[in-house]
Amino acid sequence: MTEPSEDIQTGPSLHEQKTEDGCRELVLVKQGQRYVFRCAPGQEPRLLDQLIEMARDSESGIEWFDAAMLTHQLGVRMVDQLQQVKQPPGT
Repeated sequence: MTEPSEDIQTGPSLHEQKTEDGCRELVLVKQGQRYVFRCAPGQEPRLLDQLIEMARDSESGIEWFDAAMLTHQLGVRMVDQLQQVKQPPGT
């Protein structure tokens, strides 16, 4: 579920997008590493469980703060998506 790789950016950054297959993708860039988390719609609780496990593992490179940032970003995007569903077409 994660793919660490080299990155030229040195400060932490976070972004989220949807992939072509409809999966949600969160990307955390931290200390020259790029962590990519993907999950299918409805699998967000599983992703959250995996973030918790990674934060507990001192060798994973993911700290509790990172997990909190990723969780917050995921929640914000889910709320945005729900609001879009609630709005009538054309508004």
